[in-house]
Amino acid sequence: MIQRGSLTPQCAVSRRAFTLVELLVVIAIIGVLVALLLPAVQAAREAARRSSCQNNLKNIGLAALNYESARKVYPPGSVNARKTGYNGNSWQMEILPYMEQGTLGSNAATLLASYRTSATTEADFYDIRAKANAGDAAAKAVVEGLKGVVIFSCPSDNASEAVDKFAPELKASNYSGIAGSFKSRNPSVTCPTTYTDTKYMAVDCVSTINIDGILFPGSKVKASHISDGTSNTLMVGERWYQVRAWPFGAYHSAAYTGSATGMGQEKAPPQVPAQASSTSCKNIDSRYPPNANLASTGYYVSHDDSTDRPGAVPASMKTIGFNDLPFQSFHSGGALFARADASVSFLTDGTDPVLYTSMASRNGEEVVSE
Repeated sequence: MIQRGSLTPQCAVSRRAFTLVELLVVIAIIGVLVALLLPAVQAAREAARRSSCQNNLKNIGLAALNYESARKVYPPGSVNARKTGYNGNSWQMEILPYMEQGTLGSNAATLLASYRTSATTEADFYDIRAKANAGDAAAKAVVEGLKGVVIFSCPSDNASEAVDKFAPELKASNYSGIAGSFKSRNPSVTCPTTYTDTKYMAVDCVSTINIDGILFPGSKVKASHISDGTSNTLMVGERWYQVRAWPFGAYHSAAYTGSATGMGQEKAPPQVPAQASSTSCKNIDSRYPPNANLASTGYYVSHDDSTDRPGAVPASMKTIGFNDLPFQSFHSGGALFARADASVSFLTDGTDPVLYTSMASRNGEEVVSE
């Protein structure tokens, strides 16, 4: 009879530990797998960011169309300021009511109107900001509301970098309106004594602000003015260099004294806008394709080496005017653009310069074939 506990114990099985060589091999394999997978993960993340950026532009385009349906004109690239030394509201501020931000847009407009104590005084976002910093509750609410609007920033841009140093509480806009293309195709044009060009184009005496596009300072473009077709005309594009807070339109340094006398007026064709440095809209130039390198386009003439990205300007680098800063993105291979019909397309780095320039004008009568 066999009693409990009398069974012969089995031999213990010993397990051999990893050797150092085996451990290093496993670590190396894991490292290789991570190296192989990381680019795919990064590419997937960028694809998601690019898709979100495209959706932003789509919604911006739809809001501009809603504005046009309600007011029978596209929004101005910038509202003309009534006094020099001020920034007009951007087209982004103008379309807020048409993208479910009507209350915010109305509150901002009410504040600005209350700061204008007479027909000759002016106010802009800096005044709202100053009132907010002084403790004004209404101004604080507007600033907080503006901070919450993220549709004008591309997710591919670094949030810590895309900040306007002049208004650091707001994210800078990665989307600029397209003022036009005429000057780059007609560099010899000078300021005439009278202005009768029914194509509503640019001349030297307005700081080379092209006005054959849709969004330029003081613009008042109707759908009927876009004779090239809304699907063939670019309206908004991506930018990352010298970006500014999205409420700012154009800074008016001087009043234009030609055929478009007086400031604070929207000008219908064929008149030209008051002279300004435009923050919210830019020219398209045949010399600078989408994503053109700054080494070829030149740096902004007032680039700040200490605060402006991408850092200090290399020695002997050429400079470029503010209104001609190029359209660029953080997407590989090109940049996204919204057209006047709210469709969005990706223009590659290799886009034909003539085609690119032609799509910037609304009435150049070019044949656009992509």
